[in-house]
Amino acid sequence: MEVNDQVEALHANFGGVRAEYLRHELFGLFTRPTYWPELLTMRPVFLIGGRGTGKTTVLRGLSYEGEAALQGEDLDRWNHVGVYWRVNTNAVSAFEQRGYDEHKWESVFGHYVNLVLAEKLARFLIWHDDRVNAGPSDRSACRATATSLGLESCSSAAALARSIHEALLDLETRINSSSALDAVTLSLPGRPLDELAAEVSALKPGGELPVYFLVDEFENLLNYQQRVINTLVKHSGDAAYTFKIGVKETGHREVGTLGNGQAISEPADFASVDIAQSLRGDAFEEFARNICQLRLNRVFDGAEAPEIRALLPGLTVDEEALQLDGEPASRRVIESLSEQGASQGLVEQVEALPVSYVLLLDYLARAEERTLVDTCSAYVGNRTKLRNAYNNHAYAMLFTLGRNKLGKKKFYCGWGTYTLLADGNIRFLLELVFEALNRHLELDNSLEDPVSPRTQTAAAHSVPERALLQLPGLAAEGAQLARLVLGLGRLFQVLAAHPEGHAPEVNQFTPTGNIEGALPLLNAGVMHIALTRFRTDKRASASGEVSDFSYQLHPIFSAYFNYSHRRKRKLKLRAGEILGLGSDPRRHLDVILKRASRSPHDTAASENTLFSEVFRAES
Repeated sequence: MEVNDQVEALHANFGGVRAEYLRHELFGLFTRPTYWPELLTMRPVFLIGGRGTGKTTVLRGLSYEGEAALQGEDLDRWNHVGVYWRVNTNAVSAFEQRGYDEHKWESVFGHYVNLVLAEKLARFLIWHDDRVNAGPSDRSACRATATSLGLESCSSAAALARSIHEALLDLETRINSSSALDAVTLSLPGRPLDELAAEVSALKPGGELPVYFLVDEFENLLNYQQRVINTLVKHSGDAAYTFKIGVKETGHREVGTLGNGQAISEPADFASVDIAQSLRGDAFEEFARNICQLRLNRVFDGAEAPEIRALLPGLTVDEEALQLDGEPASRRVIESLSEQGASQGLVEQVEALPVSYVLLLDYLARAEERTLVDTCSAYVGNRTKLRNAYNNHAYAMLFTLGRNKLGKKKFYCGWGTYTLLADGNIRFLLELVFEALNRHLELDNSLEDPVSPRTQTAAAHSVPERALLQLPGLAAEGAQLARLVLGLGRLFQVLAAHPEGHAPEVNQFTPTGNIEGALPLLNAGVMHIALTRFRTDKRASASGEVSDFSYQLHPIFSAYFNYSHRRKRKLKLRAGEILGLGSDPRRHLDVILKRASRSPHDTAASENTLFSEVFRAES
């Protein structure tokens, strides 16, 4: 296969990573995640995950279009009928104020939801009738639904769909005039859906076919609108339908319902599936490998494709140390050892060690504030002690090798490293793989050959840079969030470059003090995949208290700032410092680094353009 053909095929199969862009190609590339069985019950589910975790792809896979593509059109093979509704911010934001109180809007929005979901069910019935060549069927459920919605009587799904569509257009027009809304006949929450869902459920010969209402981007709903959906969720157990709802972490703000004092709770009313938690470690690695291998096979179009993991080889610590000019550095260590009066036997023992071990001994001497001779004497004669020190400090030592050299930075390469950088986010993983393979081809290489560690590292640098550039436009706190990422990234970069005498691989933080003021920024960071959060005390019950959580920059940013992507150690940040990093990162970073016994000038200014521009502007 020619390189030019590989470039075109790579862009076609890896270039579009959003489900919205794939359209009909989506189902041909679909891979069921490990948590898929948890969605195939009548229990309502909130599917939690940020941008790129695959919520939309999974919900679309649950839709009837997805079932038809994946299972075939025979309803005997289906276990549900799913109808997909993506919450449109522009549409739902119109349902507020304009002279009405919130109670009135609850009724109006509840009617709007009934119209939207009923129309989608009617369109499924049209789809079904077309495929079984039944023609327009006279359905009593359509008449009952039309009556419940305040519409003229409709005896067929096609007539009902047309009538509902016109009613939606009319409602959207009337929203701009508060007095015009008074003339609209409003339906009760969920009532018009009951008989239509029952009609769909009865289509499967000899069995029930429950309806899944697949609601995507739940976080876009206003708080009262979330209460409307919560009400439907709470009472869905009494009907032939249930809900599968995609929402970003921290996006489910309201647990109340329209019933006074009633709320939905887990596990009584719903289950939560946290995508990142469900796809940790080996589960994500296998899921990601299946997705990437499927796409790579399509790139080769029938020819034998290489194994995706083989295309992205990693480096051992010793191999990486050599790539970072470790050999001349290790010779200098041995020369220094001789100059300090070490015995010939000790020098020969150190010379016999791999390069990374020699560099580790030099690192330990600085960290323990001992002479190189004393350090080598203590470790070289005790192989168990040396091996333990290597396991605990060798990776952190790699970040110190290039700290005074432009262009010599830690490598981020290997399939395993890429899956850890993505941290359960399949979009990030696909972007990393695409960027690496595309750069590989641009260098006139073939996809039959492995991608070099340097090319992989360049790809791992470019993906988070794009993510950082997108942050200002994602939320009201976007610009503040971008500064926070830059400030935290610089903080962890300096800590990584100067770990001697301190805990290595510090890349997480626990907020302290009165953190209520910092919560909007932290929550926005989690929602938009700038931050990840986890429970500080793994033994604590899931109380949901804000004090239960610690945070870190999403691991994808570690390659951009040059610190460890591995989940390791934490430091404490005061709430005011977190907010300060979001407003004036240079000033507050100096304070934090001094408290951590580091100088902000320990490491040369970052080579990252965005970082340099922000800090230069604020200096």
